[in-house]
Amino acid sequence: MSLKDIALPDGDYEVSVLTSSLFWKDCYERVVRTITIGDDIEISALPLIYNLRSSISQDGFTLIEWSASQNAVDDCLFCMWFSEGTPVDVNRPPDAAVLYSDLQTEYRYSYLQAAPAYLAIAATRNDEHGKIHELFRDWSSVPPPAPDDVVLLDAPFDFIH
Repeated sequence: MSLKDIALPDGDYEVSVLTSSLFWKDCYERVVRTITIGDDIEISALPLIYNLRSSISQDGFTLIEWSASQNAVDDCLFCMWFSEGTPVDVNRPPDAAVLYSDLQTEYRYSYLQAAPAYLAIAATRNDEHGKIHELFRDWSSVPPPAPDDVVLLDAPFDFIH
């Protein structure tokens, strides 16, 4: 099967292949493929990072989440570097690291953020870095305003049980 005339921006994608086994009760078969689209495709044995994102919780912690392809590598880490500017210097020891597992595809790291910052993340093994991804994480100590049509109540009305 081929797809024609479909424009995809450069990047890394995950494609889930649905097979006929999904039509039978209690049958599990999931085939996932990752593809890279772009001119400078880098081939590496290290896991591919995609769906990199961040969110900020109410208590001020920043949660960094990403997905990674499954590879048959061991002793691999997802190394993270934090910086006030871009590009982030990855030629120094990482500020944080998360251990890679070939049984896992979703990862997260949480920390207390106090100022706007850039994050660089890469799969790393024996001083070899995979593709480096950067993410800007904005920050403000002022909570966002509530929408005009929302009212928060301390206690429910008497007629609500």
